[in-house]
Amino acid sequence: MKTERPEYHISSPETVFRDIRNVFINVCKHIAKILQVSNARGPFIKKRLTSAGVQEHKGALNFVTDSWTSPNHIAMTVHFKNVGVPILMLLDIVEVAHSHSGFNLAAAFAKILEEFGISDKACNFS
Repeated sequence: MKTERPEYHISSPETVFRDIRNVFINVCKHIAKILQVSNARGPFIKKRLTSAGVQEHKGALNFVTDSWTSPNHIAMTVHFKNVGVPILMLLDIVEVAHSHSGFNLAAAFAKILEEFGISDKACNFS
């Protein structure tokens, strides 16, 4: 890049890492805000449109985990409808260094739900 366009400033790897991490944290906060509003009850809660046009969600959430794609990671997504339109959001991709036993996957799943403040949105299952 510097050979062809010496006037361009190329950020350091540390700067790129920091910026990507900050964007990830802010997006996670935004997603958590959309999903957590269902915990609130009463007339004082107002729906607000986010920059993506998704309203804070008061309905059911469906969670999906994918542990087949990578031998030591799982991906967790949340699915719901907003004004009849299906919405899918990737919540996180986490390392599960141990075997993908039901206990280890459930622990990783519970940690993600807790981080997003939506633990109460998951029903019990066996």
